[in-house]
Amino acid sequence: MGQIDAAIAQLEELSREGQLDQETGGLLAGSYKARWVMAKNTAFRQLAFDCYRVTYERTGDPFNGVNTASMALHCGDHAKMYEIATQVRDLMLKRDHAKFDHWDCATLGEAYLLLKRLHDAKDWYAKAAGKAAGLHENIAVMRRQARLNLEALGLPRDVLDAVLPVPRVLVYFGHMVDADNRPVPRFPKEKIGALRRAIRQRLDQYGALHGFGQASRGTDMIVLEELVRRDLTATVVLPIPREDFLALSAGGNWNEHFAQLQKNRRIEFLPPLTSPCPPAAELTDALIAANREVQRLAMEFSRRLDEEPVILAVWDGKKGDGPGGTADAITLWRDEGYEKYLDIIDIAKLGAAAAAPGP
Repeated sequence: MGQIDAAIAQLEELSREGQLDQETGGLLAGSYKARWVMAKNTAFRQLAFDCYRVTYERTGDPFNGVNTASMALHCGDHAKMYEIATQVRDLMLKRDHAKFDHWDCATLGEAYLLLKRLHDAKDWYAKAAGKAAGLHENIAVMRRQARLNLEALGLPRDVLDAVLPVPRVLVYFGHMVDADNRPVPRFPKEKIGALRRAIRQRLDQYGALHGFGQASRGTDMIVLEELVRRDLTATVVLPIPREDFLALSAGGNWNEHFAQLQKNRRIEFLPPLTSPCPPAAELTDALIAANREVQRLAMEFSRRLDEEPVILAVWDGKKGDGPGGTADAITLWRDEGYEKYLDIIDIAKLGAAAAAPGP
């Protein structure tokens, strides 16, 4: 939850009671380390080193050992770094590699990195990432630690990024396909094909992604279908219950598109933010809340992955039909300082196709 000081207070109490086992000691040292990284306070750096060292000496646990070696590096004690990293490497090499989980592989990878054997480090980090397939946050933790050590060793911080792949965070939103009775066309159905092609081009450029957004007809569903097509994942926020949402933001054959997306294991549909559906006079508040929830989730996930989101918007550049729409979402992200991460497809400039392709 990011409440580092509260964690430290509870863990220090356990430590005073003599409960400095490998788990408690590792968590306490890791909390000290987090405070050091956040505040650049060298007192916490020393506390982290001391706590990892004591826990390692008490337990012989290789995870605490490799972290002791890492903190020795950051404290400037290279002799201790080499000593402990060598111990951890030798300890891990004696174990049955067939039983290693991803953290075991990462521990050995980090030991080799601290010993400046980059080829072996890459090999074991790649194995760690393979065993942690789909566990994006765990791989991000490995990458964050590797980057920290690489910088302290005077090496390029991204040299291990290729073997520790973490998806970018995609935020998507945009105009719905026009209803049949819309007086002034904005996104006529004849432009669906052109928009799908434009979105495909963008996704090809972005690479691996995890998406955050809603599931309205048009922009949202096209993005979700294209993510599924690439075996990528997404989290969908619904402002109101499913049937009310379909009536408001889907309709016609888009209901079938929605149903297919809900069945797909790669798309997580969260419970509706508001239930039951509010009266019409309060519906705008639910739409605004959904935009904010998408932003909150995406920003939090980005922070955990050490990534900045790419924000894909399909917009005609105009004010829009009212609060809670695309223009409001654009403003929401701009107000948070994410202007440079906005990638806007201007629906007004897209050509129309004779027929829209299917998913």
